[in-house]
Amino acid sequence: MESETPKSPTPLESTLTLLRAGKAGDRAALDRLYVRYLPRLSRWAKNRLPATARHLEDTSDVVQDVLVKFFTNKVDAFEPQHAGSLMAYLRTAVLNQIRDRIRKEGRRPEQVDADDVDLRAGTPSPYEEFVAQETAEQYEDALARLSSEERAAVILRVELDYSNEEIAEDLGKPSVDAARMFVHRAIFKLAKEMTKSGASGP
Repeated sequence: MESETPKSPTPLESTLTLLRAGKAGDRAALDRLYVRYLPRLSRWAKNRLPATARHLEDTSDVVQDVLVKFFTNKVDAFEPQHAGSLMAYLRTAVLNQIRDRIRKEGRRPEQVDADDVDLRAGTPSPYEEFVAQETAEQYEDALARLSSEERAAVILRVELDYSNEEIAEDLGKPSVDAARMFVHRAIFKLAKEMTKSGASGP
C-alpha cells in the first residue's frame, strides 16, 4: 500500500463510501481502508494463536497478508450488504489463515529444548485446549447460522470491542439505543444457537 495516506476518515465514511470509491478505481480510498482495518484486525488476531503455536510468525504479518491480497485481488468481487460486512469478511479470512498455519505446524515433529520446560509449565493442558477448541467450534458454527448483519454485530461488539455508537455507524442503525438492542438480540440468538450445537454434540 502507499506510504502516504490521507487522514483516516470517520467510521461512517470509511466503509461503504470508500469501498465504492476504491472499486471504482480510487486507490487512495483503498489505502485509507487498509490503514483503518490493519490495527483493528491486528489487535483482534493477537491472541488467536494457541500456546502451542506462539512461535509462529507475528499475527500482524498474517493480517497484512490478508489485507494486501483482498485489496489487490478480491475487492472488485466483494459485494457488502452493509458496512459491517467488510470487517466480518476480513476477520474470517484472517482466522482461516491462522488455522492454516496451525495445521501446517501440526504436521511437523515438535522439538522441545530443556530450557523450554519452565516456559511451558503455564500453558494449557491438552484437555483444556480440547475444551477451548470445542467451545470455539460451537461459537463459529453458531455464528455462521446468524444473519449477515447479526454476525457483524456480534463480531464488532464481542470480538473487536466496538462501542454501540461505532456499531450504529457501521451498521447504519438510527440511534445508539437501536444498535444496543440489535446487538443484545444478536448475542442472545448466538447463545441459543451455541446451546443447540452443544446439545447435538457427542
